[in-house]
Amino acid sequence: MLLAAFTAFSKSDKQGNGLLSSWVTCFATKGNYVFAGTCGGVFLSTDNGNSWTEKNTDLTIQSVQAIVTSGNNIFVGTYLGGVFISTNNGGSWGICIFFVPFCNLKCHTVYKIDFTKI
Repeated sequence: MLLAAFTAFSKSDKQGNGLLSSWVTCFATKGNYVFAGTCGGVFLSTDNGNSWTEKNTDLTIQSVQAIVTSGNNIFVGTYLGGVFISTNNGGSWGICIFFVPFCNLKCHTVYKIDFTKI
């Protein structure tokens, strides 16, 4: 993933590859997909970072601080806006958890928790 990070920073805006924000805050992978969280939303690459597509439909808070995948789900933690979920590779987003104001969520791992056993 380090190579993908350098690719994203070196090509943003300058070569018109679709990654509009040069402030990349996080990355996640799901199969052959690479997701970049930025201060301008979520971007998807299906060709190892050579080109990027904006994936912000219904993502009302676009300052993405964390991005993780779990099964078919993609979760993004936003700056002051809670957690959003996508079940279609970023095609659309829905609010998953809304936090109180001034909460800046950052995470790196998702654990499956069975709340029926607690």
